[in-house]
Amino acid sequence: MKYDGKYASKMRAKREARALCGVALSYTIEGGEVMSKVKNAVVARFKKICAERNIKPNELANIAGVTHSIVYSLFDERRGKVSITTIKILCDGLEMSLGDFFSAEEFDSLDQEIE
Repeated sequence: MKYDGKYASKMRAKREARALCGVALSYTIEGGEVMSKVKNAVVARFKKICAERNIKPNELANIAGVTHSIVYSLFDERRGKVSITTIKILCDGLEMSLGDFFSAEEFDSLDQEIE
């Protein structure tokens, strides 16, 4: 199978993004309550996008170029953290910016944590 330059460039960018150090989208306050609210919002947003596009979790993994376990771990309620790098890679696969991803009602309804 021959790949064009655009595909090779996209795959190189994905590998570089995976190599970045993941920054957890969370911090622990009172047993991780804040973190779970943010993670739940991230998961809800990905599930909504997948439903709108009729994409299953394994298809999301395939189009983003990650293993299925990464997506299933993200959706697992027992897992507490999600990295911004993982979100970026999945957004790249969905051909959407982080700005578009986070501009959603799921995040608008989160309470401010620092007063």
